[in-house]
Amino acid sequence: MNLIMLLDQFFHRKYIDLNTHATDIQMQELIQFISFLTTGIPFYILKSWLPLDTRNNNNAVLACTRPMAPMLLIATSQVTLAYNTRPFSNSFEGVLLSLCLYTYLSYADEANAKSAFFLGALFSIGVFTRITFPLYAFPIGVAFLYQTYKQSFSFSKFTASAFPMILGIISFAVFAIVADSVYYGTLSFTVDGQPFRDAGHVVSTLFDPTTLATVRASGDVVITPLNNLLYNTNVENLALHGLHPHYTHFAINLPLLFGPLAMLGFLYIPNVFAKVRNDNNAHFLYALISIIFSGLIGLSIIPHQEARFLCPLLVPLVLVYTWKQVKLPASFWIVWLLFNVITTYIFGVVHQGGIVPAMGFLQRQTTSIHDCHVLDNGDLTCTVGANNTSDTNGFDVTTNLVFYKTYMPPRHLLVDSLKNKNTHINIFDFSSRLDEVVTKLESSPGVVLRKHQSGKPEIDFAKTNIPNAFERTIFILPSFIPLPKVENHRYLMMASYSPHIGFDDMDKMMEGASEMNSPESQMSLNVMTEWEAVKKPKLDNSSASPSKSQPLPFSRYLSNSFQHSQKHPILSDSKLVVYDLKVDRPDLPDEYEEIAWNRLKAAIHAIQKNEASVESLEVLYQAR
Repeated sequence: MNLIMLLDQFFHRKYIDLNTHATDIQMQELIQFISFLTTGIPFYILKSWLPLDTRNNNNAVLACTRPMAPMLLIATSQVTLAYNTRPFSNSFEGVLLSLCLYTYLSYADEANAKSAFFLGALFSIGVFTRITFPLYAFPIGVAFLYQTYKQSFSFSKFTASAFPMILGIISFAVFAIVADSVYYGTLSFTVDGQPFRDAGHVVSTLFDPTTLATVRASGDVVITPLNNLLYNTNVENLALHGLHPHYTHFAINLPLLFGPLAMLGFLYIPNVFAKVRNDNNAHFLYALISIIFSGLIGLSIIPHQEARFLCPLLVPLVLVYTWKQVKLPASFWIVWLLFNVITTYIFGVVHQGGIVPAMGFLQRQTTSIHDCHVLDNGDLTCTVGANNTSDTNGFDVTTNLVFYKTYMPPRHLLVDSLKNKNTHINIFDFSSRLDEVVTKLESSPGVVLRKHQSGKPEIDFAKTNIPNAFERTIFILPSFIPLPKVENHRYLMMASYSPHIGFDDMDKMMEGASEMNSPESQMSLNVMTEWEAVKKPKLDNSSASPSKSQPLPFSRYLSNSFQHSQKHPILSDSKLVVYDLKVDRPDLPDEYEEIAWNRLKAAIHAIQKNEASVESLEVLYQAR
């Protein structure tokens, strides 16, 4: 993966920021390529283990009869539709495993140095893609050595046949180590005492022996798989990502990914052993079954277990279950299709579904900034345009994007032109680390809340200690996650995208849905900007309530949120009122917060049923 990023930097540094690695079009092409691999490679695997007479002499059998069931299973699986259409490392791991299977079949059919070298290179690529790849590829390596031994007449012949595979492993490992080391900046190369200019300079040097002799290297190498292994063998590191029981893969993740195929595939293994006794392709079946058990058992030893880790098992499971089966029962197809339609919608659309739309919104908010000028309060205001170029009138503007309780945001969707010298984007992905979120929000200046012009897409930036430099902080989190309390700071809703569900925090979502009596209010991803509250003198117990003639800024914002809500009142905003009350009046006992919260819920439900107006909620807030 680092190699891909490195090449991308070489070829695109004239067009995009070096902090990003692809454009939308490039990612679409990459996804289409992955989809082709995850369905095309299994087809060639099926072609390889067909009996020789049908493979060469009966194209109808090849195209329609034998491969149809496994091809349909792979094409309709949620693993293909929801996981393999995304650039997960697990998707690449599955592709590489399929390529290894196909290469092994080619070698078993006709042993040659080319196939052996290619298989070794694939092994090496797999290890540098995911450290778990050897768990899947080990049975293929054993099967390769067995085939080599079976086709060799002496130890020297065996060694000579296995050497190309070893050469393939070492060659690509060296290449990947160098690429990773250059990417991470620990290793640098010079030619004639000068650094390489671009990729073209590297290629021309490789084909010029005289210039190649002047190449020098300095620094240290980075062995990514070793670092990955050391990290994942530390249980404390895995605890940051979540620890699971050792039976999670077998009992939960396998059925979750493969549904009826998980159970029937294992139940079919004894039957397929009975059918394979006189089959010339028995060695391939043994390799497939070994891959399934090797991957499952090996991954189950690791205490951190996610369902996507089992994605590479799709092709082996399908091939085992369809072995010697021309047709599958209609009942199986009904259950299979129903299962995959539901799970594809859940994991391909709903699960973390607000991330990509939110990134599109943030891209427009950060790369199309125009007409900037300083306000009387010292903040900077700008307008958001329709194109992807910015003109800030010479002001330096920075947008801090703080992600909390979401998956890793796809940074390439915030691609920006290098021509936009005065606009900067900082992405802070805090995962589930609340303390770091609070620290970041506390250190970030908030803008002063004001009324914007109607119909004009304005954005504000807070002044900083650096002359002519302004910044703002945008906070992105699911609607069912309580907003962190930061003194003298509030949050203004900018946008909300649904459906969005995070299954890692289902307990919080269900609790919020029950509390709000509105499940849909908990199924969105909220984008908020941070603003600084107007500091007010602390009121003692004898002080009167704030004057209604001087409405508080947050009250005005709350009314505005209700008026502009498209589907329903933004119920999560009501929690902000209680939070606002608690911050402004820390002298109040804790039971007042519960009383205020209950009254707010009653008012919100009345507004939903058109039994009360927004003003009633504002009056309730003013009378706090």
